[in-house]
Amino acid sequence: MAMTKFEKLPEEIIVEILSRLPAKLIGQSRCVSKQWCSILSAPKLIKAHLTFHSHKYEEEKLITVCRSQSLHALTFNQNGNGVVSRKLDFQQQLSDNWVTVGGSCNGLVLAVNDKQIAFLINPTTLEFHRIPDSANASIGHRGFRMYGLGYDVRSDDYKVVALSYYATGIDNTPDIFNTSVAVYSVRKGLWRRLLQSKESLWGRLYSNDCAVPDRASGVSVKRAGPLTWQMGFS
Repeated sequence: MAMTKFEKLPEEIIVEILSRLPAKLIGQSRCVSKQWCSILSAPKLIKAHLTFHSHKYEEEKLITVCRSQSLHALTFNQNGNGVVSRKLDFQQQLSDNWVTVGGSCNGLVLAVNDKQIAFLINPTTLEFHRIPDSANASIGHRGFRMYGLGYDVRSDDYKVVALSYYATGIDNTPDIFNTSVAVYSVRKGLWRRLLQSKESLWGRLYSNDCAVPDRASGVSVKRAGPLTWQMGFS
């Protein structure tokens, strides 16, 4: 069907047709022309595509793992008796050493490299968005940072949660360990600090929308529900 004839169809029909295509085909078709790219990148189509395929392939799971400092996507079939492994090779070199997967949500993956640079990645189209450093960029060798990824339905925005734990001792003064919690809005491209405390605090993110692993884990599994955080004080 020629693009000119295709465009004459009602918008809801176009969205209905394109939403049934495989994600990989949609990603490849964006390169055909600027016109195609505009149509296939429309937010309404992206939402419709996600809704259609999440219902159609309810039994399928996509698990993105970080092993041997490289990123791989594992896709299980509906019967659970087969798996396809694919290494994610980006046209632009993002990192030689991936260290962890911070979370996944709606098919997007938050991956962190050994320089603590986080990227939001689409494993199907290999598109990516670099997450800028948070307000507490330097955590030192004794500090650590955990990430979580979620989707805010009310604002139609993907958000990254970062928990940073770092020492602030200077010279001979005793170390004071601070905890900072910040949220990054992908839509706005801005960080917002929610908490800064001098308490010794630790925690782990849990979500039914995105299972967020602890520091030692490199596996993220997609589920469905709100993002929660279990925390402890010492």
